[in-house]
Amino acid sequence: MTLKDLLNEYKFDPDFIYEGLKYDLSEQLKKLMEAKGITKKELAKKMGVSPSYISKIFGADNISLRTVAKVLAALEVDARIKLANPDKRARNLKIVSLKRGIEVKDESDSLALAG
Repeated sequence: MTLKDLLNEYKFDPDFIYEGLKYDLSEQLKKLMEAKGITKKELAKKMGVSPSYISKIFGADNISLRTVAKVLAALEVDARIKLANPDKRARNLKIVSLKRGIEVKDESDSLALAG
């Protein structure tokens, strides 16, 4: 069985989707921070939390949408979630900015955050 076969077999498995979303979210938040020139320490200060809490967020283990909203607010990103038609792309979740000038995209990832 090839890797492609395995990916097709599990692409609609909730655990597989969950792990992919955790990874994508963490990576895109890091890219937003880099684009805005904000360190984890500075983000922690803006959010009024400890740097170790920021590390937990970026570990993305059971992160809530409220926490994601707090991070995006601290980064001054006005974002929305858009789910794509699963027939076109599995696991295609996009958070798209409505107002900000910085756009962070990774063409290889299915999650895009824009700020």
